[in-house]
Amino acid sequence: MASRDIASVSSRWPDTIQGPWHITSHFGIVNGRRECVGLDVRSFKEAGEGEGKRKVPLRPGASYQVVTASVIRSLPVATLVRSNRQGLADIAAHVAADPATSAENREMLTERAAELRSSTRRLYDAEHFAQVAAIYSKAWEAGDAPTRAVAEQMKATRSAAAKWVARARQLGMLGKTDQRVAGGVSPRPPKRG
Repeated sequence: MASRDIASVSSRWPDTIQGPWHITSHFGIVNGRRECVGLDVRSFKEAGEGEGKRKVPLRPGASYQVVTASVIRSLPVATLVRSNRQGLADIAAHVAADPATSAENREMLTERAAELRSSTRRLYDAEHFAQVAAIYSKAWEAGDAPTRAVAEQMKATRSAAAKWVARARQLGMLGKTDQRVAGGVSPRPPKRG
């Protein structure tokens, strides 16, 4: 992907004016959709033009903030990305509405704005849940934490993995289980021979 295919937009958090954090989301095309492919967290901004650009705290007279693990854990990443995605859609729509924008660019920007405003929620098929059930079953039989195994192998959060496991159960790919107790793996047919 060429760098020109990356679109970036920034916001401030937790206060949209004061910050103290400047969050930049970078969006690129992944599997045909524009998705967040990078996130910058800073307590400064760039001021000045060209070669004279310098990095300064977000507010005049303020000091730089230290990026700590606590700060990173407290970031509402999904909310920030969703908000910045909407901001990028608004910018595309604004430029598309400018009379100085060519008809060709206007059409492209209008489509991009619509795409960015569409839901980013992924829809999963039966194959996805069959894979979840297979990973879960294998981990459970090995004595490992099955939901954690699903999260790790499918590169998902623990919460998403738990939802996928629950959905695999609803689809009959995993057996019933007691609440909050791992198991419920469908029994294997007896071995012959």
